[in-house]
Amino acid sequence: MDVPPMTVELLPGTSSLRCPSGRYSPLARQFLVDTTATLEKYGCLYPNPSSAFASRASATPKPSQPGKFRLTVDLRRINAVTKPYPFCGKLYSARGVRHDAAR
Repeated sequence: MDVPPMTVELLPGTSSLRCPSGRYSPLARQFLVDTTATLEKYGCLYPNPSSAFASRASATPKPSQPGKFRLTVDLRRINAVTKPYPFCGKLYSARGVRHDAAR
């Protein structure tokens, strides 16, 4: 993939944020290791230890499939200190949701 990097603008008076890693069960940890290795192998992500931002990844259990997980990322803390993208308002209004209500 040849995609330019995203630019993140901070809200006034805030600074960058690196969320700590969470605690995981051995099964969830193995899922996260395997999934991130696969995504890295196919070029969907890469290690960036100097990034100003980091969000916590989670292995969320699939409700109807015991022992199976879904990769999720909690962006709430990052979203709280960054400016929203202008095009998101258009997406929300197309869905009938007020932009400020979706945050």
